[in-house]
Amino acid sequence: MTFNSLTPLKSGVHATGQKNLLVKLLTFHRSVVPGLRRDERRLRGFFVSLLTIIGLTTTACQNQDTTMEADVDAQTIYLVRHAEKTKEDNPGLTEAGKARAEALADRLEDKNITHIHSTKYRRTLATAQPLSERLGIEVALYDPRNLEGFSIDLKDIGSGNHLVVGHSNTTPELTSMLTWDDVEAMPETEYDRLLTVYLDEKGDTIKWTTERYGATK
Repeated sequence: MTFNSLTPLKSGVHATGQKNLLVKLLTFHRSVVPGLRRDERRLRGFFVSLLTIIGLTTTACQNQDTTMEADVDAQTIYLVRHAEKTKEDNPGLTEAGKARAEALADRLEDKNITHIHSTKYRRTLATAQPLSERLGIEVALYDPRNLEGFSIDLKDIGSGNHLVVGHSNTTPELTSMLTWDDVEAMPETEYDRLLTVYLDEKGDTIKWTTERYGATK
């Protein structure tokens, strides 16, 4: 009887099945060729060693996957521009803007947000307000004129997920500082871009993504 290969193992359940199969094969081998006890022992030793190696490799891969998942969860930063604004000095939000702020809260309410950051202006504070009220998290102010220092502060905070509400010029710039990557400029008419930056435990960027939220024009 010739054995060519074993199906790759993906879990301990599969490993148990392979061992049971091995026992059946060796039992059949003993009944058919009773005189080959030495070959049987060699064959048994070969398969046991092989299964041990595969099991150790599988465990290592599973541990690596778990570590990567933990790194992804170390810190996530969500960045948006304020929602649609009125036309007065230090404007607030239009009705469409208020609806977008609620849509932002809907989108992030279950994302384990622990910190909410905004500039001091009415339009940014109003965009952050719905999520702040739902989660009971006080909005922390940051200076949009010192984005470099703020980007360092965000990474120094460590674990936890953040929402940062900014402006059409500051949001792409801050994202670029966090990711060391080029980020597309945000035109004055754009309000629905949600940027997400994933950092590991050392504050290094794992990846970053762009998506749309709320009503699109």
